[in-house]
Amino acid sequence: MQLELFDWEPRKRCPRCTQVLLLDAFYTANDKADKASAYCMPCTVLNNKERYKNKKDTYTQRIARNQKARPHLLTATSAKRRARKLKATPSWLTSQHHDEIKAIYKEAKDLERLTGVAYHVDHIMPLINRYLCGLHVPWNLRAIPASENMSKSNRITEECFT
Repeated sequence: MQLELFDWEPRKRCPRCTQVLLLDAFYTANDKADKASAYCMPCTVLNNKERYKNKKDTYTQRIARNQKARPHLLTATSAKRRARKLKATPSWLTSQHHDEIKAIYKEAKDLERLTGVAYHVDHIMPLINRYLCGLHVPWNLRAIPASENMSKSNRITEECFT
């Protein structure tokens, strides 16, 4: 007689994609009995993107209202970022390096003016990350579209290691 092996890992069905997946495929939700959110991770991401797209105007209005109501928080956040950049700028940078950094910021402004699309100066290796922290040096900077930079956030991408 052959023994059948059963997979006793707990599973759950995602109501959106109707797949039955292991609980590892769901975000944790402490308010649920099985400690897993209702939708699987990919479906949750899609739901959030759709919700943002449908309510983008509401979100931007709320942000503008909050910035108007509490400008001191915006100032504090900006000051904190500037201080972080100063700490991440090594003392051994030469004036030529500082000129290169200024040129990258100028390039971003020029691209923005030419294309009409907002550009940011991105730190390839983020200044703050859970595992690694980059420096504010010319070889760690690049001008990219703002949407790409904001979607990247503080994540480390493969470009960091090339």
